[in-house]
Amino acid sequence: MLKYNGAETEGIDVSVLEKRLEGLRDTQESVQGLSLWCQANRKHSTAIIDTWLKVLRKSISKKTIFFVLLLIS
Repeated sequence: MLKYNGAETEGIDVSVLEKRLEGLRDTQESVQGLSLWCQANRKHSTAIIDTWLKVLRKSISKKTIFFVLLLIS
């Protein structure tokens, strides 16, 4: 069991998601890989969204635009 905001979660490691988001590139393979990972872990959607927003807030402006475009597509 892992801890997420004080609550225990099973099967998701937030640090792995952070690394995936920080390493995200603007290629089809990169986006598709992250998308598949998110789909496979969708039962932890709250942790995924919160982590995504955390990484988004600290990313540089170019990556920020890419994240926003990815979110709305």
